[in-house]
Amino acid sequence: MTTQSDVERAMSMVEALGCSRSDGIWYTVIPGNPPSKSRPRFTRSGHAFTPKDDRILEARTKRFLSTVMDGPQHGNLAMGCVFFRPNRQRIDVDNMLKHVCDAATGVLWDDDSQVTALLGVAELAPDNPRTIIVIAHHVSTLLRGDAANRPCPICGKAITPKDGPRKACSSRCATAMRGQDLSEPIECPICKEMFRRRTRSQKHCSQKCGWRSRSGVPKGVQTLPSCAECGKQLSKKGYVRCRDCWRAARGRSEA
Repeated sequence: MTTQSDVERAMSMVEALGCSRSDGIWYTVIPGNPPSKSRPRFTRSGHAFTPKDDRILEARTKRFLSTVMDGPQHGNLAMGCVFFRPNRQRIDVDNMLKHVCDAATGVLWDDDSQVTALLGVAELAPDNPRTIIVIAHHVSTLLRGDAANRPCPICGKAITPKDGPRKACSSRCATAMRGQDLSEPIECPICKEMFRRRTRSQKHCSQKCGWRSRSGVPKGVQTLPSCAECGKQLSKKGYVRCRDCWRAARGRSEA
């Protein structure tokens, strides 16, 4: 049950995180003993897994958080939590924050890297254990989420930080930025057919034409010698005469 003191505590956390009350604030109170994220377990083969109890508690926290907002927020966020513990058991605050962050992924935000301001407080409340969670937009020079995306100057497609420092979303747009239009068809110098390039350096319409331009014949095709007597193409490199000429020469030598 949310009390007036919980609301005031949530508002004070918003100010402590450096967020404005007018930017949009979401908060909720989860009743019960605040869970803590336990250490990962490992199988005999060395694979890490989350214990079943942790998965059940995260699902419970996720159900409470899903009622806070309609869907995940985009951009930088700040989160503050006050954990009212029922006893004096020594539990790290960062482990309790980790539990909330993992449960909120996909519900409050797309990725917990969007949380650029984090505050955790542990209190003692034997009669009313609970967790106060407040979420607000955060202003930071380290942009996260959709705020970190930049549009491609050619097609307008979003370029994410995972794409690196590239200036365009694809090689086609990068070529267009250099003043070269890949949409215009060009003529293949080998087969003389018109085609559209996929990259700026493409010169031939296919691999077959590329092989012909480098070696004169397609890859895999061998140039075999001809018979020294009749001029017929031989079946293997190193041969001098075809089988018929070899038999004729052999018959002459035996006679």
